[in-house]
Amino acid sequence: MKAWWGWVAGGNVPRGSTVLVDRLVYHSHYSALASTRQLVDFEIRLLPSLPDGTIDMRDVEIADDVSAVCSTLIATHCGNVNPIAELGAVTSAAGVPLFVDACQALGQLQLDVRALGCQVLTATGRKFLRAPRGTGMLWVDSDLVDRFTPPGLDATSTG
Repeated sequence: MKAWWGWVAGGNVPRGSTVLVDRLVYHSHYSALASTRQLVDFEIRLLPSLPDGTIDMRDVEIADDVSAVCSTLIATHCGNVNPIAELGAVTSAAGVPLFVDACQALGQLQLDVRALGCQVLTATGRKFLRAPRGTGMLWVDSDLVDRFTPPGLDATSTG
């Protein structure tokens, strides 16, 4: 997840902070979190969950040390749907950015980033859009876009 790398490279995850993630996270998204810990020493902590793995909003607390929350809208392997709009309301109230993986949701659910309360939303092109493997989309709230540093520049990057 290059968006996450760009967020970390932009200096937005302080050393010693905590990043919250749900139990339904796709392995490549978790790998991006784990890989960037070498750049900045932060803790990855699981959000509270219900027995089916979805987020238990009754127990969600955003402590002062939380620098970001990364969550999956619809789980890849089981199809469970997380309460992202509720989570977005909590993270917005705490002033913490919410990164949403909408790969399985694009084309299946209405995706209104304002209603979801997220600041970053990613999805792949190869599923519902039937685009080639390796394509995708990234939406970043205009209030945060200048805080990202591209993890690498190439012929198609701007920066």
